[in-house]
Amino acid sequence: MVNNGISIIDFVGKFEDGIAVNLSMVYENKSYFLMYWFNKEGKRRIVAEDEFYKDFTFKSIYDMPHIKELFVHIDNNVLPKRDDIWKEFGI
Repeated sequence: MVNNGISIIDFVGKFEDGIAVNLSMVYENKSYFLMYWFNKEGKRRIVAEDEFYKDFTFKSIYDMPHIKELFVHIDNNVLPKRDDIWKEFGI
């Protein structure tokens, strides 16, 4: 059985015009650290630790199958309500 999941480690805080968040992602039963950044305009960026790229043939996390679904999952199921985040960080 393959377990996959994502959880918040810590909100790094305001960065430029958005918020940066440290995430833990279990993918194919192994845990990886991710940095996720997003802003009010809907821009999003994600970066995985080097170990992720060593374990898989992806040159970029954006080459990962279902990357769009990953973004939707983080936005809708992992992060708290956006209004609460903006308020907390003064954006």
